[in-house]
Amino acid sequence: MIGTNPLRSAVIYSLWEKGYTVDQIALETGVPRSTVGYYVRKFNRYAKDGRPVVIPQGSRDDKSSALTSSMIKLIGLTNLIQMLNAGEYQKVYYLLSILKLLKELGLFLTPEEKRTLEEAFRNSALKVRE
Repeated sequence: MIGTNPLRSAVIYSLWEKGYTVDQIALETGVPRSTVGYYVRKFNRYAKDGRPVVIPQGSRDDKSSALTSSMIKLIGLTNLIQMLNAGEYQKVYYLLSILKLLKELGLFLTPEEKRTLEEAFRNSALKVRE
């Protein structure tokens, strides 16, 4: 059986608390709509019953996974800022348009692909240190 993903639960919960719809959460996070729907139904049921939503604390592995993901996003953002500073506005526009299209078509990495990429990233970082 697959274990729970506390980081995903926390992100979905925070967006649900802000009033986002299932579609908005799925688009924002890249989590499949059916999975988001499961969590939203669960959160709604808990709210109706007056029970608090308890999200287990992530393990050390979840933190390093989030760190890797953050680093990858930061690198991409840095590249965009450099392009903007260089006055390459049309290039940035087309890049963002392509990214939006890929996200809408569901062509971004799956969670399993992301984990594999993060593992490879961690392994290569360890090899560089040795």
